[in-house]
Amino acid sequence: MSADSATRMPDLPNDWDDTRSSLQAYAQAMTALPRAATEHHRWSHVALDPVSTDPSGEGLGFRTMPVPTQSGAEFASTLDVASHRIIVSAGTDQHVFDLTAGPAAHDVGATIAGIARDVGIDAVVDGDRYADRSVRRYNPDAATAWLGNSTWVCRVLADVTAGLVGETTGPHLWPHGFDIATEWYSATIRDADGGDAQIAAGFYPAGNPYFYVNPWPFDADWADVVPPHGATWHTEGWYGVELPVDRLDGTDDASVVQDLVRFVHELTRPAFG
Repeated sequence: MSADSATRMPDLPNDWDDTRSSLQAYAQAMTALPRAATEHHRWSHVALDPVSTDPSGEGLGFRTMPVPTQSGAEFASTLDVASHRIIVSAGTDQHVFDLTAGPAAHDVGATIAGIARDVGIDAVVDGDRYADRSVRRYNPDAATAWLGNSTWVCRVLADVTAGLVGETTGPHLWPHGFDIATEWYSATIRDADGGDAQIAAGFYPAGNPYFYVNPWPFDADWADVVPPHGATWHTEGWYGVELPVDRLDGTDDASVVQDLVRFVHELTRPAFG
């Protein structure tokens, strides 16, 4: 990866709403099985993790949390955008969907659930997560551009997360919002519902795309401290720092994003132990 590509954020595609909606529908269909068959205390079983999809290690896809089959093999599905496929793997057996054909989310989810039953996975899968039977619109060029963008986001978030002390997860792709995020968890502080205090850092690609860093529980006094790089505090609907991508100038976008994550951690971590 060149120095420029390492520091400058690749552009998201233009007019890609249909393709984004299709990718999100596929991600929701793919994660319906692990959501039903596995459990993780950090909810990682409902996310997709970045994985290499070619021998060079440069290709990137997103893979569901593996579920053990009756024989002990791994069952998982990979959103391989580089080759425009969904690959459903049960051990060495594979079923492949061609995304350029626009398969319906229902076909993807129902096929995954059916294969899972065939290999002895006992799970009640929620079919509402892939109920849409319509043919999907999928532009390979738009998907490839999103892949370049999301690969960069994953690397930048992984690099800054590696420097944090404590329990972290991610980066991963969350199907519900189609955002890529990492999370840090407090070992000592709980929120009102009994969950661990946390700081999430991520990127939301739809509409007016933005980076966010979301400390929870939120202390309103934090919003009195001005964030760097033209970021602002968001306090309606969700709480944290928001940086629209149009504030990035291509000079050193990676450092700007990582500075923002460190700013929120340095400001809020003392309250989280």
